[in-house]
Amino acid sequence: MGSFTGSKFMRAALALTAVGALTTIVGTSGAGAATAKVTKLVNTPVLPGGIQKGVDIRWDYNHESPLLVRSEIDTTLLYVKGLHANAVSITFPVYVPGPTSNTVETESSTPPPADLESVISAAHAEGFFVLVRPLVEEVNPSAPWRGIITPKNRTVWFNNYLNVLKPYFQAANTGKANEFAMSVELDSLAADYRWNKVVEPYAKKYFSGAIMIDDNWVSPGMDPLPSATFGLDAYRPVNLPATATVAQILAGWQGWLTRLKLPVAPSHTYITEAGLAAQSAAYYHPSVWNFGTPLIPSVQTKWFQAACQFFKQNHFAGLYFWSTDLTQGPQLFTTGGYPQDFQGTTNAAIRACFA
Repeated sequence: MGSFTGSKFMRAALALTAVGALTTIVGTSGAGAATAKVTKLVNTPVLPGGIQKGVDIRWDYNHESPLLVRSEIDTTLLYVKGLHANAVSITFPVYVPGPTSNTVETESSTPPPADLESVISAAHAEGFFVLVRPLVEEVNPSAPWRGIITPKNRTVWFNNYLNVLKPYFQAANTGKANEFAMSVELDSLAADYRWNKVVEPYAKKYFSGAIMIDDNWVSPGMDPLPSATFGLDAYRPVNLPATATVAQILAGWQGWLTRLKLPVAPSHTYITEAGLAAQSAAYYHPSVWNFGTPLIPSVQTKWFQAACQFFKQNHFAGLYFWSTDLTQGPQLFTTGGYPQDFQGTTNAAIRACFA
């Protein structure tokens, strides 16, 4: 996801000041704000189940010791609790060497299965619903986006995908994750029968939780296959300037929904990523994570407020805001970190959405 600014040690230390820091982060006051009741979903079935109010935790492994990984997840979960979330997704990278390659592999930034298990166990112990989301990245950052890869031999590619993920299915199972997402943002492969006929049966040999099919805003002509639950990474552009109102942004999203053919009903669909760089051009290109321009927290905050209304008005099964970084720690300043980090008043918007 690129480089980050600020000291992770400073940010971790601030996060560990608990209620005082969280009050600053989310912009609330009063005793009730720090003790608001959050419905725990830790042992809730996926369907039917409680509404998932989640935060995406992105994790590019940095060869930390297991003790430091545990400290990082404890810090992050403290922060996420302060946002009134009851669910977290753990998103980590696996890799393809190129757009036509049949190879799927781990790299140095892919966390070891044992560390993933530790992170999941920590979240489970705190009462969170846990969704695991391996994300296919390109070894070469300048290579075409994951959503348009075209493996030369799909059978070989899917076999390699499963071989890489097998220990992560097992780690998710041992750590007691609730759900595992497959096909994340792989638009060009979304309609392949192997997700239902090969991948899901294989995953269920090693993981006893639910399996989700996850896609990126459902590109035309790349309709994903039906599944028990569907994840939607919500990066639909709206043709609006940074001065747009929440109502205008929401209207853009609602207009998209009227043209969208979801593979399952909204009540079985989770918005697995709703995120935005806090920069002036972001509404036009919400999937771009850094425009190289100054941070404007209100741009991100309004987008999140619109996403929340969209989620509630259309009765989706869950909403996950993207994102906070596990290794770097929560972004605790008015502006700072990476543009996709939650900026300033965005924290308060998330808290209000999940209250």
